[in-house]
Amino acid sequence: MTTSPLLTGGAGFDFEDSVAAVYLTALLLESGVLGLGQFTASRVALQRASSGAPLDDVIVTGLNTGGESATLHLQVKSTLHIGDGPSNTDFRDVLSKAWSTVQDTSFKTGRDRVGAALGAISQTRLRALRRLQEVAFNSATAEDFWDRFDRVTNQETQSMRDAFVTVLKQIDPAGIDNQRLWRFFQYFTVQHFGMHESDGKDLFHAVEQLKLALKPSAAEQAGDLWRKLIDVANVGDAGGSADRPAFFSF
Repeated sequence: MTTSPLLTGGAGFDFEDSVAAVYLTALLLESGVLGLGQFTASRVALQRASSGAPLDDVIVTGLNTGGESATLHLQVKSTLHIGDGPSNTDFRDVLSKAWSTVQDTSFKTGRDRVGAALGAISQTRLRALRRLQEVAFNSATAEDFWDRFDRVTNQETQSMRDAFVTVLKQIDPAGIDNQRLWRFFQYFTVQHFGMHESDGKDLFHAVEQLKLALKPSAAEQAGDLWRKLIDVANVGDAGGSADRPAFFSF
């Protein structure tokens, strides 16, 4: 696996910083938020555990045309195996934090999302996860979701659902019911970022997008601007946040 020099400029590669930089790119360009649908990026916050955010790595807020806000809460992992094995602590950690976020009174039902940003996940598992969310979205009620799920999904997707249910019941045995599980499946998302390889699609898409923020004569400096966003994303444990006006103070 070859790491692109665009990512590092000679420094060590940090996947989390590169994911944050993708969302900072959206903030800079006032473009859509990957994982939030029709919302335009308005704020990016990083490493917010000290502020009480369970999913603290990357938190992106967006606004729609009606002025409503939505927030995407992400934990960043280079890899994540989705399964209910007792040794699978990463998956349990992500689900525990996602569940806590969804149960918080500040979570905006129907708009906010929780999940993970991943560098590697099998396409089979990713398709199964997206099918799980699709069926949840296309069910008017929890009863409809549970009644027809096995009839409209394959074994892989059913295995995915079972892994979620098993772990969530262990996390909150008293609070789990079919209604809350159905809602959780609607809110949980996995975003896959191709950043590691020299031809990583998300890396080069971000750099191409950054050319739009520059004068045509300066388009070749998009790589430098990307590396600047990587530096901005490297906030350490202290955390940080930025809105669009903040970029003009850098």
